[in-house]
Amino acid sequence: MTSPLERVETEIKRLHRFLEDWLSGTVPDTEDALEKHLTSRLHPEFFNIQPAGIVLTRDALVRQIRSGHGASPDFSIHIRNVTIRHQIDAHRVIATYEEYQRGAKKSARANNARLSTALFDLTAEDAIWHFIQETWLPEANHAEENFQF
Repeated sequence: MTSPLERVETEIKRLHRFLEDWLSGTVPDTEDALEKHLTSRLHPEFFNIQPAGIVLTRDALVRQIRSGHGASPDFSIHIRNVTIRHQIDAHRVIATYEEYQRGAKKSARANNARLSTALFDLTAEDAIWHFIQETWLPEANHAEENFQF
């Protein structure tokens, strides 16, 4: 049986790999791809608090990602330090992870680092995201060696 940490880490890396492929334009620009790899994994009441403090609903985030297909050809993401911070019950966990982005054309910084906190529901076969709160990591985390993936 897969542990909650393994399920969460797998889902975090899977979603970010899709975002990498979508934003670099290496996957087809189709509604089916977005539905399968993104929309279906977000709870209907999902929300995202971005590092600058902007709150996006599920629909707003999906629209933003939709419009970015192929906008960052050299885009890559590296996920580190996935940790379960709290197991609410048998199916819900709060996790944190570090996300290092390189080549983000539509970001204030092409190379950026953030700490994310997310709530997951592990009831279904696929982990479902309820929310993500992203916080910029301090400049010390933006050292070049952190972006050698």
